[in-house]
Amino acid sequence: MSPWTTPFSPKRATSRSPSPAWAAAFPSHCPRNTNKRQQLGACAWDWLMSESPSMPTPEDSQLPDPARDQLSSANPDLEEHQATKKVLHVWSLLEGRFPLVCLLLVIASVAVTISAHLLPDPTYTWLYTNGGEIWIARKWWGLLGSAFIHSGVMHLVFNCYWIWLLGRLLERELGSFRFLLLFLGTAAFSSIAELAIAGQPGVGMSGVAYAFFGFLLVNQSRHPDFRRVLSGNTRLLMIGWLVACFALTYTKVLNIANFAHLGGLVSGLLVGAAWYPHRFQKQARAACLVLGVAALAVLFWAPWQPAWQAAHAYRALIDKDEATALLALEKIRAKDPANVWALSLEIPLRLARGEYALTRDLLNQLISAQENPSNLNHLAWILATCPEPEVRDGARAIKLARRACDLDGWKTAAIIDTLAAAYAETGDFIEAEKQMIKAMETPGEKSPIYQAHLDLFRAHKPVREHPPSAR
Repeated sequence: MSPWTTPFSPKRATSRSPSPAWAAAFPSHCPRNTNKRQQLGACAWDWLMSESPSMPTPEDSQLPDPARDQLSSANPDLEEHQATKKVLHVWSLLEGRFPLVCLLLVIASVAVTISAHLLPDPTYTWLYTNGGEIWIARKWWGLLGSAFIHSGVMHLVFNCYWIWLLGRLLERELGSFRFLLLFLGTAAFSSIAELAIAGQPGVGMSGVAYAFFGFLLVNQSRHPDFRRVLSGNTRLLMIGWLVACFALTYTKVLNIANFAHLGGLVSGLLVGAAWYPHRFQKQARAACLVLGVAALAVLFWAPWQPAWQAAHAYRALIDKDEATALLALEKIRAKDPANVWALSLEIPLRLARGEYALTRDLLNQLISAQENPSNLNHLAWILATCPEPEVRDGARAIKLARRACDLDGWKTAAIIDTLAAAYAETGDFIEAEKQMIKAMETPGEKSPIYQAHLDLFRAHKPVREHPPSAR
């Protein structure tokens, strides 16, 4: 602990001896002491944060420079007052009394959110993570990185406001290093809480804001500033918004990471209860330990989550245990037919086994959950080239392939090749040849198969996939 007495110390040195001239620079509620070092330490933060210093500073901003110089020379205490302010400002930074970490969190949130919307691929790829990436690729840093990404302007402004309002008070009380540890722990726990219940972590600092709120709430009787910030309206707003978010998600108005909010609140309450000595401090610390161990366990074992089952199937595929992988994927599909991870893993397995009808149905489910050029192209190719006549549907293949080309901007030769094969399936070989030539003229990688397809179209023959047994 610093030898300087701080405004948050339970005891302040007082003295009835006359105050020196420099003591007038501090607010009137600061203790007077002839020891200048103790006086500076006791009043540093209050003086820096006070809106109107007790020392009457002449309003000389409108005076010309000669008049201002004359005033300073006539009042040497004013110069000492200004010099002391600069020294105390530097000291407040070193002591952690200036909320530097809190300010950096707000700046980082703004910068990352702007980057995520302007450069979505590199930002989301590196910072954000979903359940599959956590359980398969062990991308654990995404639990923290996703906290800095926000879905929109209002989401960003709302979270930054609460982080600054509550966080700077906590950083002043705990110090910058302990405050940083509190942020890291509660951010990770709130993300893991959402991961355990919803299958993927949310985005934004809302969970951390609720953790700060919980910490202050459980300790509001210990500090007057805590009670001042957590006024009746603040408590009502935070709790009311927590309940409203559950209602908005249940009615499908908004998709909100409610369990990140709830997990952050619970972690903040428990850490706050375990921080200061009181009757139930040991129980609170034990609860923190239990929740911490449970959170770590979720990162390795969560069989109730389809994404974890998909990770289990993926590892079985790596071990070339196809039967175990398919069994796990079927269980996922029974619980969650639109699970993108499970569908993406099962479709190539079914296609390799020649189960074209099931592959078509799975691709339809995948497109309903995630429509993109790749998924549309795969389904269109099966409908246009499948060796089983009952599966082929040339007219629908054309619609899907054109939709894929439009989404892709007509930049990928393989998708245009699929469109040509779809036209050939309907018997329109002239249009098929035209699209095939366009695919061959598209910049990028050229495949020798394109010329073979063009020769088929000129011979009025469609493209046909070979069944697995004939390969």
